[in-house]
Amino acid sequence: MEFRFSELETDQSDEAGGKDWTDVVLSPDMYGDLSSAVEMYSITDLRRGLEKLKEDAPDLAAHLGELASQFDMEGIKTALDKIHSK
Repeated sequence: MEFRFSELETDQSDEAGGKDWTDVVLSPDMYGDLSSAVEMYSITDLRRGLEKLKEDAPDLAAHLGELASQFDMEGIKTALDKIHSK
């Protein structure tokens, strides 16, 4: 029996999933909550923040949620670094 494993290829230069998130503006509280959750590697706090984010930026919330489901905190941090808070 032979097993073949393949990895999902991703373009590391395109952490934001093909979408430019630089036009998204978050409140300082929202940005701070998400950034803090990422820094502490807290999936629970991150998911709470993403629930709130769904109201203002559903596409971004879905993208970050996908990264969170993969425990890709570096990918989330990269996406957040491209976003400016008000």
